[in-house]
Amino acid sequence: MRKRFYIGLIAILSVIFSSCSFFESVDEVIAGKDYNAEIKSVVFDKTTMNVNVGDSEYLKLTLNPKENQGKCSVSWEFNKELIEAKTDNFGAIITGKKAGTTYIKAKCNGIVSTCLLTVISNGEDVKENPYIYSNYSVIQLQPNNTTTISASLFGGSIPDMEDFEWEIKDSSIADIAPSRNNCVITAKKVGSTQLVCKHKKAEYDYTFIIYCYADRLTETFITTEYNVFSINKNETSSKTISVDLVNPINAAYKNGFKWEYADEKSKEIISVNANLNVAEIVPLKNGIAKIDVSHENSQYSLSIIVRVTTIVENTYINLSDTTLLVNSSDTPYTVYANLENYDGFVDPESFVWNIPDESKSLADCVVSGNSLQIMGKKNGTFKVNLNIQEIY
Repeated sequence: MRKRFYIGLIAILSVIFSSCSFFESVDEVIAGKDYNAEIKSVVFDKTTMNVNVGDSEYLKLTLNPKENQGKCSVSWEFNKELIEAKTDNFGAIITGKKAGTTYIKAKCNGIVSTCLLTVISNGEDVKENPYIYSNYSVIQLQPNNTTTISASLFGGSIPDMEDFEWEIKDSSIADIAPSRNNCVITAKKVGSTQLVCKHKKAEYDYTFIIYCYADRLTETFITTEYNVFSINKNETSSKTISVDLVNPINAAYKNGFKWEYADEKSKEIISVNANLNVAEIVPLKNGIAKIDVSHENSQYSLSIIVRVTTIVENTYINLSDTTLLVNSSDTPYTVYANLENYDGFVDPESFVWNIPDESKSLADCVVSGNSLQIMGKKNGTFKVNLNIQEIY
């Protein structure tokens, strides 16, 4: 039986792996039993996550029952333009590729778990123009049922978590129990209302719609794939977004959408060219803009936050592999480093590989300038930090 062990390679920031089981094969089909059918829940350990371009973060996935986790089939959905994801039944290693806001979804037995991802570009000042975001916009509950939602502040810090404020418009429909950036919602009776999340550093509030229904939800409401997103003026001249209507009254419902700027300031930040349920957003200058989309058959409008930036990429270290799976063999594995977005001379000897002492029992590592050779000995996991001393 071949041995295998794992090494996380990173530049400056650490990549954390939960266990070796992350890399186990999940494609095996076990005849005679449908393990997917027994799955009752699919849950990520985080509902929101930030990742820098070129860096990686680990997102853990838990299935219930746990004993079926390595035996069933999990499908994944994510935006390959913004992130790279190495996935299996136990989670995903997510590497940022391009700045923006996106989702990653895992699905098993028809049950979907979603995590909202914000990819931060090298050189981007995230403290400028902070805004509230969440992977929730519409909450559907039956009376006496309870759920917990969360919100985050893009560009915020851990102390900022204390400054979230929550307000429900009609407390006869549902009760709320807020705690920092989380809010527990308990449905009381059939109806609908709005839940508003505020933060003193965010220019615009974030509004959730709560629908409480008896048997099935029949109310008409507006939805979209992304209600918060960023546009980098250096990368694109415009971005197209679309909205849709859940439970439309007739087939010609797309004629009923109306796109409006939320305020005069938003007109200075973006230009909106709308046609039915689709709009082209043209960035004009840096800042935060808000669009309100309404429909003649929907009680509530949908708010869309647009962040316009002009991001100049900084110089950063790029690795040929940020996650390396090493199998036992007589041939060493080699990882190469180079400096991105830099036109000057880079001395290979200026790269500094920081290899932990605990790696000595797991692998033989040989550094040669901007390359690292690795020969595996036994199973295990360790990480390597890399920096550069001097560039010209």
